[in-house]
Amino acid sequence: MIRASNIHRDRNCSGAAAACEGVPEPVAQVWTGEGTIVHDLLKHPEKASEAEDHLVEIADQMQGCADWIVDKIFPEQEGYERLELIRDREEPFFVEYEGRKIISGHPDFIQIGVILGKRVALILDFKSGYLEVPAPEMNDQLRAYAVMVWQDESLAVEEVYVSIVPRFGKSPVPVHYTADELPLALLDLADVDAASRDKKAVRTPSVGACRYCRARATSKCPETLNIDPRLITMNSLIDLSPEKKGELLDLAEIATGNIKKLKERLKEEIASDPNAVEGWHMVPGDVRGSIPNVDACYQIVSDFMTMEEWQSCLKIAQKPLKDAIKDFLGATENIKGKAAAQRIKEILAPVTVLKQGEDRLEKKS
Repeated sequence: MIRASNIHRDRNCSGAAAACEGVPEPVAQVWTGEGTIVHDLLKHPEKASEAEDHLVEIADQMQGCADWIVDKIFPEQEGYERLELIRDREEPFFVEYEGRKIISGHPDFIQIGVILGKRVALILDFKSGYLEVPAPEMNDQLRAYAVMVWQDESLAVEEVYVSIVPRFGKSPVPVHYTADELPLALLDLADVDAASRDKKAVRTPSVGACRYCRARATSKCPETLNIDPRLITMNSLIDLSPEKKGELLDLAEIATGNIKKLKERLKEEIASDPNAVEGWHMVPGDVRGSIPNVDACYQIVSDFMTMEEWQSCLKIAQKPLKDAIKDFLGATENIKGKAAAQRIKEILAPVTVLKQGEDRLEKKS
């Protein structure tokens, strides 16, 4: 059965599903672990004291975006009503077609409500990673969520809104699936499922299709273990047209990802068996220190520097600072969510130093 989070991969590489059969899930990396923590904080904000400040701040920002979207879809006015909120359901939802479950998924956030007499659902997918994700209108995962929630008889919704809550930037405009569009979305997903069930389906590596594929850099997908012939036969860079240069960058991106995934797999092998890879071994990571207790530190160093010198060493912890301001604004002016975040940004603007990051390559959508 296809996972909703894998539909984009299966649409772009029908052979991926067969190639992934029998391949175990990879060991979670640091960045995936952080995403898991942020998702957990969004469901259980009471766990904030157990998490690192920057992750709590990310979760707070994303929850503020979610609140803003809910307010837009279900404003507190006549004709609109918010009903149950589903955030921690253990059982998956399913897309069903011709009596068979073809796609499973766990939407992060489902707000059920009524809009002018119609029972509708708002589905939000929290994206806490660093990578760009397809816009809601192009997002296969959201399309699957919309269909599976619409098909769930216990919810009995007629229409569905879906959107992304990103880690960075503004939340995109939600996509509205009407009662006429949802059956068409089901047929589209059924086509993807049918193609992925073909055991002879061709594997077609691409940046998007390979990104989270378990078969990448394994014998189940030889295309990602061998150099693409086009990298060898392509003309000199100076002779390439803009179109061919774009193709070259795409191939380079795929090859870079293949090498990264191969190194991750071999690192896992060495970690479990030091003799698994000849000539390579694991070494301890760097040890980094921190000084969390400012008062205790000052007691130690106050004999060696003036107060001005001490203050020049300090760096403001933005999370507790912004939390204190947010609590004050909420208590005194009833400001919350995005409005509070914008007000805090304005308050701190005179002492905030902005740094522009280095320009980076990014594929046009």
